[in-house]
Amino acid sequence: TTLANPDGRYPSRWQLGLNSLGKTLADLDRPAEAQAAYARALALKPDFPDAHNNLGNTLKKWGQLDAAAQCYQRALALKPDFAEAHNNLGCVFRELGRPEEAAQCYQRALALCPNYSTTRVNYAALLWQLGCFEEAEAAWRQALAQDPDHPDALLGYGKLLQSQGALPAALEVFRRTLTVRLRQPSRLLSAPPRSSFATAENTALLWQTLAQLAGAGIHAFATSGTLLGLVREGGLLAHDKDLDLALPYGELAQAHDCLVARGWTPDRMNRFFLTPHAYQHDGLGVSLDLFGVIIEPGSTAMVSGIWLKGLPWEWQRVSEVPGPIRLRQIYQDAGLVWTLAQPEVLLEAIYGPEWRIPDPDFDAVIAARNLRKFSLLTQCYAFSRIYSRWQQGQLHKALTTTRHTRRHLPEDTLLQQVEDHLRSALGATAAPVESAP
Repeated sequence: TTLANPDGRYPSRWQLGLNSLGKTLADLDRPAEAQAAYARALALKPDFPDAHNNLGNTLKKWGQLDAAAQCYQRALALKPDFAEAHNNLGCVFRELGRPEEAAQCYQRALALCPNYSTTRVNYAALLWQLGCFEEAEAAWRQALAQDPDHPDALLGYGKLLQSQGALPAALEVFRRTLTVRLRQPSRLLSAPPRSSFATAENTALLWQTLAQLAGAGIHAFATSGTLLGLVREGGLLAHDKDLDLALPYGELAQAHDCLVARGWTPDRMNRFFLTPHAYQHDGLGVSLDLFGVIIEPGSTAMVSGIWLKGLPWEWQRVSEVPGPIRLRQIYQDAGLVWTLAQPEVLLEAIYGPEWRIPDPDFDAVIAARNLRKFSLLTQCYAFSRIYSRWQQGQLHKALTTTRHTRRHLPEDTLLQQVEDHLRSALGATAAPVESAP
């Protein structure tokens, strides 16, 4: 190696071996050992762009985004035409909430490598996040023209069709996504450490928001995971990711004005939804979902759920709310707020009689006990979420979601194949699947 590389301009076989060892250890979900291998390679050759890039991938995978960005920037300082590092830096900037810099990185990567379909898919996802829906559609179509079986491109295109109300076509795309994923190996990956959602700041924000809404004459109250945490844990759930509030559907517009005036930014996706409406707090970055509740026309049933604009009623994801809803006001530090008089009734309707037993894999969108039926929209969410969790290495959650879906679709052969594959990957033994009542 010394004779073949006398001036040290290129990595030696030893350095290349350490770099490859780092990639293997990262793939095996052994981040500390992977970082040690890259550190040894870079100690031998600091100007080794591949090692900097791969170390960035390992740091990014386990949530160390700022450190990962520095690694990609070092790689690009050494090799400005490194398309993969431009793409990876774009992904980190996107996760860090720096969309303009992310877009520039993706554009540079595509200029260097126009046929890099993964970058095009990432760029499409960023455009979608920014509300550039037509540009995102064009990017996903181009990615699929380059690689018709790119699963993430299929997932994004399916979500686009879903937002447009083309649910039968969207469901077919999501099914194709799972079919493609079945041909790839699966690994259980440890999730990067995530700070607890149950902080004093988030709890204070919840009560402050409820008090502000109540003060504006709006009857908003905690529901779903937020209600579950308050009743069962005495506070927010540590593994939760947003605040869930419900209110009479007719008060959504008034609630919107109240929230926007108090530092909440509406999500761009709200344009597609009748309910829920999503917001993000400008200061804390906390997400909030507002679910409208109505008395169904022609009956006395109270319903809520996820409803897209322009869909037939039978396609919507409809959840039945045990009624009548009785609210009472209580005092919190932030002031007077509305709360359910009998929260246990709603919790049992959503989570079943075992709602007091913690289950971090429970997905209320798919598995809620108060679903009216397993509608077309619910199926779209189920198939897309199975793939997303599977792709992220969350095999337990993917398997749980698959089993909940099979309760409603017990004869679905694709779901059976997915369950068998995930069970094999986990070395698990399946419980018998029963048809949904």
